[in-house]
Amino acid sequence: MPPLWKVRSDCYKNKQFKEDFYKQLTKLLKESEPDASFTDTKRKINSLRSTYRLELKKVEASKKLGDALMDVYTPILWYFNDLEFFCDQEEQVSGVLTISDGCEDNTN
Repeated sequence: MPPLWKVRSDCYKNKQFKEDFYKQLTKLLKESEPDASFTDTKRKINSLRSTYRLELKKVEASKKLGDALMDVYTPILWYFNDLEFFCDQEEQVSGVLTISDGCEDNTN
């Protein structure tokens, strides 16, 4: 559902597309959490993205500081690799080191 995460695409800016996809995800979420709302779905997506960013930041910091492969941080999230498509969506602010500085080329 690219309109929900692909910030550099035109579909991300289309509110109707995004709303339709959020509704679909809310239906799926209600299967495991019957009281889930539209807002809960948005929060879960943002939570996944934030957690991914934190773990990615730890990996990149350990690569810069570590002397050997053994020093590289291994993410504890079981779904970390499944969220690699977020990596190429991070915005880089000039003059500030961001997560996207260490992202590899992932095409999803």
